[in-house]
Amino acid sequence: MVFTHELDRAAIPLASRKRGVIIGTLVMGFAAAALISPRTIPFGLPVVAVCAAALGSGRQALLREWSPSKNGVLTVVAFLGLALASVLWAAEWDAPLGPAVKGSAYLLAALAAAVVMRNERRSDTFHIAEGLWIGLLVGLVYLLFEIASGQAIKLALYRTLALGPGDLRPPMYFTWSGRHLDAISPFDLTRNIAPISMYLWAALLAMRSGMPSRKARMAVVAMFVLAALVIGLSEHETSKVAMAASTLVFALAYSRPELSLKVLRVGWVAACLAIIPVSLALHRAGLHQATWLQNTARHRVIIWNHTAEESLKAPLLGVGAGMMYRLGSAPEKMKNPGEDFQYNVPHAHNIYLQTWFELGAAGAAILTLIGLAILERIGRMSIRAQPYAQATFASAMVMAAASYGMWQPWFIAMFAFCVTAFAIAVRVDTPGEMAEPLDRSSA
Repeated sequence: MVFTHELDRAAIPLASRKRGVIIGTLVMGFAAAALISPRTIPFGLPVVAVCAAALGSGRQALLREWSPSKNGVLTVVAFLGLALASVLWAAEWDAPLGPAVKGSAYLLAALAAAVVMRNERRSDTFHIAEGLWIGLLVGLVYLLFEIASGQAIKLALYRTLALGPGDLRPPMYFTWSGRHLDAISPFDLTRNIAPISMYLWAALLAMRSGMPSRKARMAVVAMFVLAALVIGLSEHETSKVAMAASTLVFALAYSRPELSLKVLRVGWVAACLAIIPVSLALHRAGLHQATWLQNTARHRVIIWNHTAEESLKAPLLGVGAGMMYRLGSAPEKMKNPGEDFQYNVPHAHNIYLQTWFELGAAGAAILTLIGLAILERIGRMSIRAQPYAQATFASAMVMAAASYGMWQPWFIAMFAFCVTAFAIAVRVDTPGEMAEPLDRSSA
């Protein structure tokens, strides 16, 4: 691949690019904050979307082109509609309201930002793209320092704020001497690591497209190595699997994009529709007692098995969106294999299983269509963008399979920002002053 796009800053004065600088600065702050403090993601995404719509030259396109596609957006709307409709059969009728509202809000924010970015002036989009990869770089440098120093920055901050036992959660991650904070467990950073593999590939595409070609390759390799190093040194095993899977998919898509798309389609359908028998089979194979697996992996096998068994009690429509947090899918208290430690299990750590548990086969079918619609759209991207898009999809598949709960605000917003991030990357990779009219299914 050869990327030759470069912003001629001498020919285009800064005064005509100030809108892009402002939006790019917002994106940079959001991307950095997503890694430094991931709980800010639910608040940062709407801010970026509103500011982009207010300042962007593509805001008129937001009104002109805002309509759901016949495949991509409508499938997500159908999923959220089913979640809302589950108030009719949920044991606690108010449980589905939160998931439906949160999901709709982040969907609208992501699509609004994506439409505006897709139609932004190219001279402005260069700055927005710079904001994306610079923000990710800042977050990676911060995490590398925190991992290497035993979280010296966070320790200094908490000590300065005079926080004591009971002020920080979860308490198991913090070691105290009276009211003095001695140490923070490296597991406290797992949430910070999750967004890396989700945003990395869009940032790399933005970097390759927005930098002079002679520097781009070295910069991309350096960013990739830094991201891999941070993930490798962390305690977030799901991110390690996601990084490995997305890298393999990228390598395959680079030379055989159609084959890699087929692999992703098969994998997605299997993840959505075969997760229950697979979960039951893992437990019956005794993997929850396998000493060669980490405790967290053995926990997952136990949780997944119980969730699969419970899902079979309401196989068609599930128990209602958000009910897993109310009922607790797995046993309320479960012993760590080989240890005395006990903890509560609020969700299945698997979006595919949580969908079956809460929304049944109907929800699983719609979730399958969502992924297939996204893959269909990826297949119509430029040959340059496809490997990056497919790698992002692979990372999202893994993150959904063994990570956090489906309705956690920061987790939903993390996925939603992928839409915006890729709209930025694809726009800066598109030649010409303005992008071509937005395809109805591009969102």
